[in-house]
Amino acid sequence: MSQNVLAACNQEMEFLYTLAGWEGSAHDITVLRDAIYSKGFKTPEKKYWLGDAGYSNTNTVLAPYRGTRYHLKETRLSGKKPENSKELFNLWHASLRNVIERIFRVLKRKYQILRTPSEYSIATQTRIILACCTLHNWVRSLEGVNADVLLEQESDASRRSRASVQPAVAYPDGAVTSKKMDKFRDELAEKMWSDYQRYLANGGLEEQFE
Repeated sequence: MSQNVLAACNQEMEFLYTLAGWEGSAHDITVLRDAIYSKGFKTPEKKYWLGDAGYSNTNTVLAPYRGTRYHLKETRLSGKKPENSKELFNLWHASLRNVIERIFRVLKRKYQILRTPSEYSIATQTRIILACCTLHNWVRSLEGVNADVLLEQESDASRRSRASVQPAVAYPDGAVTSKKMDKFRDELAEKMWSDYQRYLANGGLEEQFE
């Protein structure tokens, strides 16, 4: 049985929090609620997490605009450039949030047991996932940023897979978006767009996003 694993990491590719054990069909917001209210997931004061389209905006999670292109360097190089503030916001959001995609890709390449269907019980599978995340952090604490250089090399297929449009997601009952975070996102997106337009008007080159 597949699992829905909630994980948070920093830009140094270290896991800060991991919750495993939920069935794969569980909605991301349901898992997040369990993490916050029952499993000790904390958000530092005046900080927030970047979540994917499976999350709505909350007071501690900033999600991308849904129904809006969410692309990275590869699609920009193919000629697709942001056409409005929402697309630019999603591009920058994807660029920053890409670290969680990278860390899971590295984890699965490093520990092959995570790539194949398991015959272990859910309880044992959960312990394996947590153990692999812990080992990942331990290795990086010893080897630093060079720990997973070879494992981070991406195939062309994985690069192409990142260009997408954020889908419409059916949120579970009781899920409510944060109006405060919605407003913050809109203001941030408009500021990004104004800065971007001014930068281009002054002869700046199109930026490359990783």
